[in-house]
Amino acid sequence: MSDLTGFIGSAASDESEPQPKAGGRIHKVTKLDIRFEVPGVDSKRIYANGRMQARVWVLVEAQDEDGNPVKLPYFPDLMSARLIQYHNGKPLETNVYLGKPLAGWNSSTTENRYSHAMPGGLPFGPVSEPLSAAQNEPLVFWVSASEVAQAQIAVEVTLQGKVYRSNNTTNPDGRKINKSIIIQAEKKVTYGVEQFRWSLEETKVGSATDTLFLYHLGLYPGATQIKLLSWESAKYNELNRYPIDFYRAVPRSAAWAIKYLAGVFPSSAHNSIRVNMPGGQYDIKVHHRSGELSLVKGVANRSAGFIGERRDLFPFTVIDEYGNDHNLSISVDEHNLKFALQRG
Repeated sequence: MSDLTGFIGSAASDESEPQPKAGGRIHKVTKLDIRFEVPGVDSKRIYANGRMQARVWVLVEAQDEDGNPVKLPYFPDLMSARLIQYHNGKPLETNVYLGKPLAGWNSSTTENRYSHAMPGGLPFGPVSEPLSAAQNEPLVFWVSASEVAQAQIAVEVTLQGKVYRSNNTTNPDGRKINKSIIIQAEKKVTYGVEQFRWSLEETKVGSATDTLFLYHLGLYPGATQIKLLSWESAKYNELNRYPIDFYRAVPRSAAWAIKYLAGVFPSSAHNSIRVNMPGGQYDIKVHHRSGELSLVKGVANRSAGFIGERRDLFPFTVIDEYGNDHNLSISVDEHNLKFALQRG
């Protein structure tokens, strides 16, 4: 999703400015720059969780033997680029985020779903300086880290077989280019369980036999909401399939009429779930509160027959909008028919 719409200004219409030639023979590199999308910003902060990304721009300009700008499409036979460590030239890893944290310092051309600005930071906005007709569009990288550290990052490009670097080392034309950015990867934030909101809502779905509830989970440190995007659990889930029936038993309850208690943990990727109860099957909408996730509690005054009881503590991991993961668990107070949230 490296779409630059909204971040790149329109090309200038001054016809006196030399127009770049597509695929021309490169005589020399006139510009090699690495920067963030906002001019004047030379450092950024991210969480060291292997998910949160900082967007980095690389701009390259070249001329042919007649001094005309050369259009540089980004494909290997003309130009390739990668980000490198400034001090030793070692390239960053180039893995794509596929749902699991990426190890080390990683540079991807694919944007993921997590916020790119730290809490309280400025969101992305339009770039104040438009690109001229002679400039090539930026090549966009997304940098993440899984270690708490600071990295000074430069760029390496290969143009028609010649390698140019911006880490102040000598390039094929004898010049040195000293351009870099700094990314500070910080320790993820850990919140006390009291900063998570755990609220109960009775649904309008059910029958004379079955009553169904939703428990909503939100994160509200102070007066600010941090949105929860997904959750996962390996408990009772060897095949990684959802929903998970994490609790099912005849409760040891003071409410003698209750013959069955169920807890169902849905996928965070779907907004509805089908729940099996002694009185039938019910389709329930989940995750309908913005930035919150929800699971189902069902109680019935009729036995479910042989069900294979599950009464254990249920651990799970929830991931917030910044890519930070939080380990939590659910214990069941059978006497009062309540699900309690606690640290995992």
